[in-house]
Amino acid sequence: MNDSMWNLNFDDFEPNTSPVKIVKQQCEYLEQITEGRVLAEVSRYTNSSTLANLYSLMAASAATAALTGAKIRLGSIGKTTYEFFLTSPVTPNYKFRIMFFSSAVGQYNVDMVLADDIATDIHENKVFSCASEDEFTDALSRIINSKKVRQVIKSLNEMAKQDAVMPS
Repeated sequence: MNDSMWNLNFDDFEPNTSPVKIVKQQCEYLEQITEGRVLAEVSRYTNSSTLANLYSLMAASAATAALTGAKIRLGSIGKTTYEFFLTSPVTPNYKFRIMFFSSAVGQYNVDMVLADDIATDIHENKVFSCASEDEFTDALSRIINSKKVRQVIKSLNEMAKQDAVMPS
């Protein structure tokens, strides 16, 4: 038998936007809104000791879900973890970490770990998952509009405005 069993037609698949692309789009919007005074950035996170702690948190969350009868979804091995944070050109050594998120290439379930203040603001667990693009965009909207994130953006924006008017 020499016939291919791969029945692939890429037009059959619903297009979805990757979580990274969605976050990067929001980063671009914030830069435009603040005229470059406040920057939101997303980058691949590679600190192995922090990643080990994050994966422990996510595993504990999955174990809790199993105990409470929540659905557990099988995922991909080799998820990539990203860090989403705020900074400003006038504060190059400062960043406010909004969250970590991890996903497999082209797939949803997105695992998220939020900063404590943000989780409290949006009444969400610190560690949670989004099973679809819609769930992810809804969660991201709540996160970036949380009181804590808006407060940090306001402070960074004001610092950058003051820096612009101060004589060199």
